[in-house]
Parts: sequence; structure tokens; C-alpha cells
Amino acid sequence: MLATSILSPIATGLLTTLDLQTDLPKVLALLGFTGAAIGIGLTAPHSAVATVLSIKDVPIGMGIIGFVSRLLSAIFISTSATLFQNRLFAEVSLRVPEQNVTSFRNTGLSELRAVIGPDNLRDVLLGYGEAVSQTLYLPVALTALSLVGSLSMEWRSVKKKTA
Repeated sequence: MLATSILSPIATGLLTTLDLQTDLPKVLALLGFTGAAIGIGLTAPHSAVATVLSIKDVPIGMGIIGFVSRLLSAIFISTSATLFQNRLFAEVSLRVPEQNVTSFRNTGLSELRAVIGPDNLRDVLLGYGEAVSQTLYLPVALTALSLVGSLSMEWRSVKKKTA
């Protein structure tokens, strides 16, 4: 869990450095690093519950972990989506002031070129990249915050004691 709390903020922080000129191998490497950093500690709370709680309380502990993790995932996914959308429209309005943000809002990515025109495409894509980068600051903060929980955990062996 401690390794995840240390590596995840670094990995998500590196994702904020991506821009339109970033090569695909670098993007894939950073995404792989982020996935590995998070994946290392994904099951640690379950192991901690199984180690610390009595055998009759383990199902309740697992249920609480499952409920809280899914609830927080739903909250922060919607928070990130709202943050991204607000930043995207602000960036587009800043970079392409003549663009009608309402028409942009009702357009999918597949129709983006037709709506904004080839002259404004680069500016909109730069705004899009900036909105993505700014949205990634939320996971950076949340993964850094996980260090508090990791450091406050009590250290116990998961090995069974033999009699």
C-alpha cells in the first residue's frame, strides 16, 4: 500500500505533462506506469481487513471496503467529468472567442472538425489538452492523499502463526 501511495502521485503527475506533441510510446509508458502503480496496492485494503479483523467480522469489513470504494469512485468520476467539461468550455472560449460554446457543447468529438472549422482546430485541441491536464490534478491530489492512510496503517504480518 505504501508503494502505491508513493508511486501513484508520481505517475499521475507525469500524466499532466502530456500535450499534443507527445509521442505515443511515451503516452503508453506513462499510462502503463500509472496502471502498475495503482495496481500494486489495489488489493492491499482487502488483505489488511482479512489480517486485522476477526474471522466473523471479515465479511462486514470487505462489504464496507467495497461500498466505500464504489461510492467514492462514482463521486470522483462525476467530479472529474464536471471539472473537465467546465475547463474545456473555458479553454475553448479563451482560445477561440468567436466559437459558440453552446454549439460546441452539443457536438461529439467525431463532428468536432465540422463544427469548429479547420482554422480553429489547433486552438481547440490545445484547449482540450489543457482541460485534460487540469482535470488530472484531481487524481494527483487524491493519490497523494492516500499516503496519509498508508502511513497510519498498523503493520502486521499476513503469515499465519503456527502452533
